[in-house]
Parts: sequence; C-alpha cells; structure tokens
Amino acid sequence: MQRGTRRSRFSLLLLDHGELYLEDHGCFFHPASPAQAQLLGLRTTKKLKGRLRVASCSLTFEPEELAAPLMRIALRELHGPATERVEAGAEAFEVTAAGGLTKRDLLQPFATCRLAAEGGGGVDAASAAAAAATARLRFSLLHTPLPPFLALLAELREAQLLPASQAEPRLQRLSGAQEEKCAFDLTALVDPLEAHQLQLTVHRVLPMLTVPGLLLLTSSRLYLQSLVAADGPAVSRWGLETLVRAVRRRHLLRHTGLELRFETGGSGGGGGGGGSSEGGGDGWMAGGQSGDLQIGAAAEEATVLLTFRSREEREQAWRAVRGARRALVPAPPRALAPPPATRIAAMTERWVHGHLDNFSYLLFLNDAADRSFHDLAQYPVFPWVVADYASPTLDLSSPATYRDLSKPVGALTPARLETFRERCHAIPEP
Repeated sequence: MQRGTRRSRFSLLLLDHGELYLEDHGCFFHPASPAQAQLLGLRTTKKLKGRLRVASCSLTFEPEELAAPLMRIALRELHGPATERVEAGAEAFEVTAAGGLTKRDLLQPFATCRLAAEGGGGVDAASAAAAAATARLRFSLLHTPLPPFLALLAELREAQLLPASQAEPRLQRLSGAQEEKCAFDLTALVDPLEAHQLQLTVHRVLPMLTVPGLLLLTSSRLYLQSLVAADGPAVSRWGLETLVRAVRRRHLLRHTGLELRFETGGSGGGGGGGGSSEGGGDGWMAGGQSGDLQIGAAAEEATVLLTFRSREEREQAWRAVRGARRALVPAPPRALAPPPATRIAAMTERWVHGHLDNFSYLLFLNDAADRSFHDLAQYPVFPWVVADYASPTLDLSSPATYRDLSKPVGALTPARLETFRERCHAIPEP
C-alpha cells in the first residue's frame, strides 16, 4: 500500500496475463549517466526514491516523484544475472536491460525505451562501452538484505527459460512461499481483545484481478488484509452482524470460492462494522426476507468473493464464519439467507404460477449455478432461446422456432461442435 495519502501509480493490471505479484521493497534508483537519465525521461541524475515491485515476469520501479516515469523491466530481457555493487557506501545491485524497458508517464501509456544502441559497423569501442553502460540499471534496497533478494531474482530468471508446464509450478511455489512469510497487522484490529477464530491465506476475486490477502476471522468481525502494496485499503473489515449472505462458489471450475454479502449501512456500518472503502455491493440478490430478487447497485452493501487454496480450507472458512455469526450476543436481527440451491423448487413454482418474472427467475438460476457478477469467468448468462432469425414472423407454436436447450451453444450445429472439439484437443495438458 502506498505510504501516505497519495495513491499508488502501480496496479496489478499493469502485469502480464497470468503474472504473479510477489513482493515490493523500498529502494533508490541510481541513474548511470546523463544519457541514461535523458532516455528514461528523468530531469536529474540524482538518485530517485521509490518502490520496486517484484512479479514473476518483471520488475517495476515506481518513483515517489510524480514527474518521473514508472519503469517496467521484463526479466526475459535481462542480460546475465544481477550483480552486486556498492553505491555511496551501501549495498546495491545492477541489472543489464539488453532489450530495453517500458516506461509510463503520467499522461501516456507504456512505451518501449531502448537503453543501448544496437551494435553495427562503424561503432568504436568507446561508443560501445557508453551504450553498454546506459543499459545497466542500478538499485539499492532500503531495509532489505540483498542476498535473499538476489536469490529470488535468479530463480525467477531461471523460470523464464523453462517451458510453461515446468515454470508454472515453480512460480506458484515461489508465490506461496512469499505469501506464507506475511503476517497479519494486528494494529488494524478495532478491538485488541477480539478472539481470533481463523486465519487463512486467500485471494480476493475482482474484475480482471485476483488479489492475494490474509483472512482473519474474530469473534465479532471479518478482516481482509491485502498483500499487494498498491492503491486501496491495506485492511478491510466487516462486522459479522452485518453479514446477510454466505454462499459457496466455484472459481475457475474448482470448488474453492466463498461469496459473502454485508450490509455496510445502518447500525452495522459504524464502529468498524462495515468500514470497507472497497464497498459497492452487487445488490442483484438483495431481496428481503421474502426472497424476491432485486436488480441494481446497492449503495449500502458490499460483496466479497474469496477463493481459497483448497476445497477443505473453503469449507473450514464457511463453517467458521457461520458459527461465529450465530455465536454473536445479542443475536443479529436477520438470519442468513439460505443457499440458492435449496430454493430451486420453490422459486420454480413461483415462476410457473406467474409470481416471478422471467428476468428474476433466470438470475436466480444463475445464482444457483454458482455464477456471480463478481467473477468474470462465471458471469451470469441468459440463454439464447430463439433459433429462427430468417422468417418474417415467428410461429411460437413451432418447435423449430426455439433453440435446443439440451445442448450448449458450442454444440448447436455439427460445424460448431467440430470447431470446439479441435480447440479442446489443441489445449496442452496441464
């Protein structure tokens, strides 16, 4: 999380698809020469203070000075390993960005910046040496021992040279090891006397992002601490008395998701009850006790979709959250909504008799099928019903007018089915 009140310019959206965020460090960047500073768009050759973000495929330096650009170095573009140096009496390290880097100014997207002139005829030794020096980037870490950092950097570079089937397990292991090192910040507790019920490593699922974090369940609140030091609150919290819904979900076809909905307004919003500045709930299943579905944003609700490392951990968290809420004294005025799968027969009966419109019924079926507005991989869908788009008028009594709902969209015609079979066979084995 960015220190102070200024928002960080770094975002997980700047990483490549599938790239894992590992850690960040305070550091200084030391421009090697006026020529390098000019290429990078820096106004000075003095050292720049900032944060160095380490991901599985890149290093990103975020200067504190807003006029200086964000710099992202792809690990596959590094020439040779990082080397130790001494800068102003302090330990430093140097990497050679032979392929250049990408930089991002305040008002411009990332642009490629080549730091060294390409070799060729007519280049004398002095010019070649100057170009090589320009490509060397030097950093000194603050409050971080250098040897462990260089060991991590070397392992990440090795993973870049491996096939994807071998690199992914290694990177996942490194990511898990980094997450295990993190500890929950107990100073974020509203009440230091809160009894700790459960602590687990989780990922919060957001649109286009999964953010690693630590889940801490106490006797009265649920805390979520982000492990990514970027913009947004470091710790979000919700009072258990404001929890109105807890539903088990699938995430990426694995039964590891848990979706929690809180009412962050009213009596639960104060005193740390709802205090999540990341709120903005969904509201699509925000029905009252009658179970009616309501569509639209709910300003006083917050929905949190979490994914766990295993199904067992998800079940452990689900039982613990429900148990802690039941144990609250005084008891919450509203019981948790029942799982949607237990209400299919009742909702179908209401729809058949016209007490529930088609739109609300389809949303309910999406909910019962583990679809959520908070997971783009399993976003709610509406069926393609009509099959006849050629006739001037539709004969609603003809079966040919309607699509065969017993088959998925990809299998409606033999040609579409064959195309999807070819794609399936082309996908490499995990």
